[in-house]
Amino acid sequence: MPDDRLFAGTRAAAPLPHRVAGVARSVNVVEVVDQAPIGRLQVLVLAVCALVAILDGFDLQAIAFTGPVIAQQWGIEATALGVIFSAALVGMTLGALLIGMLGDHFGRKVAVGLSVAIFGVFTLATARAESYNELLLYRFLTGLGVGGAIPSVTTLTAEYAPARLRIRLIAVMSIGIPLGGVLSGLLAAQMISVWGWESVFYIGGVFPLLLLPLIGKVLPESMHFLVTKREEEANTTVARILNRINPSGRYTERDSFFVPEVRMRGLLVKHLFGSGLARNTLLLWLAFFINLLALYFLMTWLPAILIGAGFLISKAINISVLFNLGGAIGALLLAQLMSKYGSRQMLTVFFALAALLCTVVVRLGGSSPVFLMLVIFLSGFLTISAQIGMNATAAGIYPTDIRATGVGWALGIARVGAIAGPVIGGILASWRLDIQGYFLIFGMLLMVAAVAIALLQFDDKPAMQPGGKPVSVVG
Repeated sequence: MPDDRLFAGTRAAAPLPHRVAGVARSVNVVEVVDQAPIGRLQVLVLAVCALVAILDGFDLQAIAFTGPVIAQQWGIEATALGVIFSAALVGMTLGALLIGMLGDHFGRKVAVGLSVAIFGVFTLATARAESYNELLLYRFLTGLGVGGAIPSVTTLTAEYAPARLRIRLIAVMSIGIPLGGVLSGLLAAQMISVWGWESVFYIGGVFPLLLLPLIGKVLPESMHFLVTKREEEANTTVARILNRINPSGRYTERDSFFVPEVRMRGLLVKHLFGSGLARNTLLLWLAFFINLLALYFLMTWLPAILIGAGFLISKAINISVLFNLGGAIGALLLAQLMSKYGSRQMLTVFFALAALLCTVVVRLGGSSPVFLMLVIFLSGFLTISAQIGMNATAAGIYPTDIRATGVGWALGIARVGAIAGPVIGGILASWRLDIQGYFLIFGMLLMVAAVAIALLQFDDKPAMQPGGKPVSVVG
């Protein structure tokens, strides 16, 4: 059954077993992580996973900032540019599904390294593209790695975080994605006019490859994955990792390590619909699909829309950066609120507020530049943070053995919405809608997402301290 402790804070647990000379112990890996203080190893896991997320966000959004320039230089029509945007998202869909399952079968560390290598190599290749078809292919292949990275780093962050801090640490890791977009936009605004659009992709390709040795040396494998292998070498590795987390435990390979969940066999995808998970899986997929449809429409087309409205390219890119900046700030606030009030309740509120924002735009219009900047900031604040919150929620709904598959499939289904976003944006543009028309349609969709989240059924109530106060998420 699902690990409903993911968002519940710390609960009362039996003291960890102490070492008795010559006697093997039965050690609950989850309890050790939950009861130990945050140490150097957990900080390293968080830092490496956050770096992966930053580079993931950088490479994902680089095409949005460079796309208008490429289209102008190569004579690409807007509809064809939309296909370029969607190519990476198709790759992301496959990457989220396939590499997520690879993570469950071959280890999270392998999945992270493979993902980073793929999007690093093909982001570099994008800088060397000389034709439309080459650009299309390289963006698709980049998307495979970009889409595969996030389920794996989300799972690793969740597994090495104690329950009382899990929401906060997943959110901190996840804000690397919009921060990567901010960095990509700020650099693109300065670099394109000096070194050309290719320079953005050189930066986005080199740094992931430089990160690979750090991933290999510093990032540990998932202990949950190692425990289920039931091999002597894996047992030794688990003991070594636990001794870094809790040195006083003095764990050895003679100890018997376990996680309090049943190993699921066969095709892992089918388990997303078993054990009472079908309702949550379908509702989660619906919310993921709708939010990424709206999010990726804005994320990919904002610079082009602003340029079409008369802004210079550097100004358009800098204004578009507000979307990602709002998302990074909103994610930190949402993580705190989710820890205090529960993820289902707060995600429902954020989606409802996003729908309300769309209604305000419909009523007031978007002719004022200051109002437009505020709307872009708040749109990112609500939709990006909600997506990050849903990533954490998905990790909490599913048990360990199918967690990466659950998160991967939710993100994969969401990528279908992401693919549709730029295409639908092109259709809406052909209808010559004004800004109120765009926001009216997205407002209705986001309200559907709010209802879907509200109907989820899982235990996300924060644990309470004596006296009725929620457990602190900062320990």
